[in-house]
Amino acid sequence: MDALGRLEIELSCADDQALTDGLAALARFRIRSDAVWLKAVAEVDRRGLHRRHGSRDAASWLASLAGDRRGAARRDVELAKQLEDAPAVADAVAAGAVSRAKAAELVRGKDLPYDVQEGLIDRAATQAVAEVAAAVERARLAHGSRSTPPPRELTIARRVDHARIEGTVDLIDAEILDVAISTMADAAGLPVEMPYCERRAHALVGLDRYYLQHQADVPTGRLGRPHIVVLVDLETLEARLGGSAMLASGALITGDQARQLAEDANVSRVVTKGASEPLDVGRATRSIPPAIAKAVIARDRHCRYRGCTAPPWACDVHHRRPWACGGPTAVHNLGLLCWHHHEHVHRRGADHVITTPDGRWMLDLEAKAVAA
Repeated sequence: MDALGRLEIELSCADDQALTDGLAALARFRIRSDAVWLKAVAEVDRRGLHRRHGSRDAASWLASLAGDRRGAARRDVELAKQLEDAPAVADAVAAGAVSRAKAAELVRGKDLPYDVQEGLIDRAATQAVAEVAAAVERARLAHGSRSTPPPRELTIARRVDHARIEGTVDLIDAEILDVAISTMADAAGLPVEMPYCERRAHALVGLDRYYLQHQADVPTGRLGRPHIVVLVDLETLEARLGGSAMLASGALITGDQARQLAEDANVSRVVTKGASEPLDVGRATRSIPPAIAKAVIARDRHCRYRGCTAPPWACDVHHRRPWACGGPTAVHNLGLLCWHHHEHVHRRGADHVITTPDGRWMLDLEAKAVAA
């Protein structure tokens, strides 16, 4: 058994102090291991070793070798190259004095006077990564160095059951985005007890939804106004539970999500039977006629869920009894639900929604908890 295997066994039955000491030792080992890895990466790139293995570049080969994402491997290759031009930082990494994350910030000061670089490296040992980044930027500005604005980038990486959004903007754009997201979170009445990052994610999607819902004059394309396209079987659309559907991007969603889109969103419904035989291709329009939607808005004035006062523009018109289950598109069966509570209701199912004496909606389990 190797040393790491023995350490794993020891840590599994260690007391709190021993576990703390063990993690500290592993952190130091990880920093030293990263230093060796980066040095090897630089050598691999210099020799062009990836070409012997049929890979298009060093990052692709390293990603397959390490079972990592290509983006992470590419960042390692870039950092390894930068360390070759920043010997002071490279020495600190080799000595285990700074981590890979701190090194990635310190190399940005490679053109600063050597004594300034040494000062930054010495202080980095006791600073958080964000503090190191700020210190390097202050030093660069003090010595007349200005960063080239990064190109604006945005990627939406879809996984099996979720998507990750990554983007790069300049600091002013980031400030605008930050303020807009915070404003949307407050204006939409998102619960303050919601975890901070989750609240901001809901708000970002809310901004996008608000924009799309107010683009009546956007020039039409092949599919008309900007909208979501969902491919769903007739059996799934009519079912109460289960099933799946596919978005235009190829991402799979649950039947419940498809039914929510079909009744509430601006969608093109491509209803199929059997081997994707088209039965009905709906045009981009609200399933709920505007006149009825206006009547619901005039009656409810805000989200109908208990305790929520999100304004109409942050709400969908929801079928109290689902349309797919025979619920009529009539004012008495409709109500406003904010985006947050609409998703909340669809996760539990319409059968779990009850109406309180004052006309509000809530889940039955929540009502039982309040009564208790």
